[in-house]
Amino acid sequence: MMREAVLVFALCVLSLSVAQDCPLPTNPDIETVLPPLLVESDGPQSYSPNVTGSVQYVCLVQGSMIDTYNGVSLIARFTPNPGEPETSRILDMECGSGTWSGRTGSLDPPPPSAIDAPPRTDCYRCREGFGGDTRCRECSNVCNSGLMRCTGSGSTDCCLSFAANGQCNPTTNCTSSSGPNYVATESNNFTCTCNLTCSAGYTVNSDCTGCDFTSICDKDTPCMNGGQCIQYSPPDNYTCNCTGTGYEEELNCTDLILSPSPSPSLVLSSPPAPLPSPLFGASSPPSPSPSPICTVRYCDSCQNSSCCKTCSSGSYLNPDGCTCGPCTVSNCSRCHLLNSSCCTECGLGYDLLLHAHSLVVRDVMLLDAVKPVYQVIVLGLIIVRVIVCLLPCNSGYTSSANCTSCALTNICEASNPCGTADCSLGTQPDQYTCYCATNNPQSLSASIIAIITVLSLIVAVCMAMIVILVLVIVVIFVKKQKQKQQQEQQPTNHYDVIVPIASDPATEVNLAYEAVRRR
Repeated sequence: MMREAVLVFALCVLSLSVAQDCPLPTNPDIETVLPPLLVESDGPQSYSPNVTGSVQYVCLVQGSMIDTYNGVSLIARFTPNPGEPETSRILDMECGSGTWSGRTGSLDPPPPSAIDAPPRTDCYRCREGFGGDTRCRECSNVCNSGLMRCTGSGSTDCCLSFAANGQCNPTTNCTSSSGPNYVATESNNFTCTCNLTCSAGYTVNSDCTGCDFTSICDKDTPCMNGGQCIQYSPPDNYTCNCTGTGYEEELNCTDLILSPSPSPSLVLSSPPAPLPSPLFGASSPPSPSPSPICTVRYCDSCQNSSCCKTCSSGSYLNPDGCTCGPCTVSNCSRCHLLNSSCCTECGLGYDLLLHAHSLVVRDVMLLDAVKPVYQVIVLGLIIVRVIVCLLPCNSGYTSSANCTSCALTNICEASNPCGTADCSLGTQPDQYTCYCATNNPQSLSASIIAIITVLSLIVAVCMAMIVILVLVIVVIFVKKQKQKQQQEQQPTNHYDVIVPIASDPATEVNLAYEAVRRR
């Protein structure tokens, strides 16, 4: 017996916990609940009501989800039976387990003060005898902000905003219910909405935590001179439609299309081949056409005898796609279209100058051709170029890894999109959030980072100069050592002093004898 009691109690609790939310009642819902109410108010007979006009809601009890309700009081215009005159009545309806039912004894003529009055939504009960003509029993006074709605009579039953998933939120702060970038304001009917903004070419991701790259056409506008950018997948895949602009499609509509000047071309003609004669009802297969002979200058391969397909080394294909032009700059391997004096690729041992289509000897080649002192200077410049990129960039931009361009790193510093408000950088360089607070520790952090960056650059430059100075000293020392070794290896021009050698007495006697004899 005890087990059965416990089971009954559990079923009762479960039935009470079932969601009581319903969408607003439809006309068939109202027509379903009217007959028993009419029996109680107008007498026992058969009724088949038909709602003929619009329905006016007088009182609304909020459900746990957006656009759902636990109870309503409404004024409906209907005919009790077909052919009978229309009548207007006010009635109460309550939602239970997703189904609307009429509250007994609630069908009355509508009070004049309730007709055309705005509905009350700050109610936890809609019932006759509560709240005067509107039948609204008000929420707790703590629910006096945002939506000012409630799902019960307690102070913890407030519904002040709707989360992103539609659930009732007891506060107007969306951070805990939806995420850090969601806000609920009167302009969006206190529904938590993603407030993250993205730059052109980016869209907010599904969870409102950052921006996803979606279109290079919107981000960079790569097609110039009025060309149309056609976006493909992935986002960095596109083509340019340059029709009507007078520019080439292959180069983002930046190179003019020039009509080729008429020039005589050599065309080899041959008499038409005779038609094959049928043999046993079948014709012989056509013989393969011979490969064309290239007769145009600077051609590496030809489409036909008078039209280039590819150009030889040191030449470029003209916009007509048929003729080639020679590069007129020495050591130039490839030339820019329509400009034979502009290199796009250099010969072996040469590189293009930065931002200029002209040649410069590679640093390594220069080391083998100049004097030792200049070698040290060039080597120092190479070290400086490796350690510190000297490419100037505007605020909010830093040089790329190869020191050829400036890339956006901080849109807050680059364009100050928030004006006088504080700008907080997002997860991407072009994502930001504006804060109107007067004091923002992030601005101080940004200043400290900027100072540290400048000091790091100064230290790096100083280190590079010290390396250069040490190299110069080493070269001078080595040079002096070589000169000293060369001096020691050269033969001397001084002769040794002649010292007389003493002889024995016999030798002296002989010398004296020879002297007397000669006299």
